[in-house]
Amino acid sequence: MSESKRPLSFVAQSLVTTHSVSPTAHTAQSLVAEHGAVTRAEVEAYVGAGGSTAVVEQGQRVSAARLADDGVRMIGEASDFVRTATPSQRTLLAVIDPRFLGAASGALFFISERKTNASQRNITVSARKAGAKRSLVTLMAGGRAMRDAYAANLVAACGNDASWRARMSATVVAVTSPEELADSIKAMAAEGRALRRHLAEQKRESFLTEDYLDGMGAYADGLRGEGSAANGVVDAAAAARGDLGWWQGACVWFLSTVVSVFGRANAADASVPRITPRQLRAVLQPHKTRKKSAKKSEAKEPAAPPADGAPDVPAKPTRDA
Repeated sequence: MSESKRPLSFVAQSLVTTHSVSPTAHTAQSLVAEHGAVTRAEVEAYVGAGGSTAVVEQGQRVSAARLADDGVRMIGEASDFVRTATPSQRTLLAVIDPRFLGAASGALFFISERKTNASQRNITVSARKAGAKRSLVTLMAGGRAMRDAYAANLVAACGNDASWRARMSATVVAVTSPEELADSIKAMAAEGRALRRHLAEQKRESFLTEDYLDGMGAYADGLRGEGSAANGVVDAAAAARGDLGWWQGACVWFLSTVVSVFGRANAADASVPRITPRQLRAVLQPHKTRKKSAKKSEAKEPAAPPADGAPDVPAKPTRDA
């Protein structure tokens, strides 16, 4: 039967079952131009605030490059279909509305803008963080050495007075940060002032002067300031990574929702296409990836027993038989 003579019902069914998303080439910028720019608050309205640990963890499972490439394609396909969908199809895809697509496009645009220089940015952030950590190590080593020198001088100023020597030694406590080390030196300076007054009452000469003790306090303040600056670089690097992780997690949520909603709509109406991930399949459809791996590892099923009435195949004799 020629194509022109096929029943109308056959042609209609063909149109329904072969409906697919148009292969329009999209970019993150073109999607934003189509759906309009959005604010961060509009994205947060869907996925939660920036401090959401779950969102950040999702984002850290995938790279910005994969999100920008596969994500733009998927949101583009969803946008193309929704634009020409029938009322009944729109009902099945109710959540994938212009507001949803605008927020998803905005999140992808944020990621795409950072994809180009992502490697260099990561190198720079990592270098700054590593440099700040090295500075902290050097600062702590120098600070401990200076505190030991202060302690040795103050203990020596105590002479043979065991109680004062114990008081000075008690200020040398275990520390893990420049702030704690600065507090230790401040406490030592306070004990030094008390010792200076005691020695003055005893009419004993000492090297302890207000200038010396003020110098200890100034050193502690400087140590605290340098430590705060170095820690600030480390914290800023961590915050920058966390914020990027949130944006990536937001993209994962939008794309996961698109895959789920279009999949369920397809099950109800075959004219609605599925939106399937490619590079992001392991993240968006992990159950399918696991099923494939499980199938490969499954052992072959044992052969079925012979049917009733079928002749038994004799076992192969062994060498000992």
